Amino acid sequence: MKLELTIGLPGWTLQDGNYDDFVVGTNRRFAIEFYSEKELNVQQSASTLERIEDSEYRGTGIIRFTSPKCWIVDFGGISAYRVDEPPQSFACGNTVGGQVYLAGR
Repeated sequence: MKLELTIGLPGWTLQDGNYDDFVVGTNRRFAIEFYSEKELNVQQSASTLERIEDSEYRGTGIIRFTSPKCWIVDFGGISAYRVDEPPQSFACGNTVGGQVYLAGR
């Protein structure tokens, strides 16, 4: 099964020299960062990722890593990080969900 995602890529990510210009037909490796205007909530459902529009998704995922500086959520084969301390009620193994924006870094 092929998974196709639409991921935002801020101009400064290219302008600061992290990547050469992108060319059609080439592959690039990068991390995926997520943002959420509203806090994610603890969920009971399985991992999902449903596109709303552009780089906005409604998803649920399992927290795989937490630290005071960042945390990682597995949205069913696509892992994304957030540079921020997770809410205190979140721990590794919790399933969380809500609306997220995916960005390449």
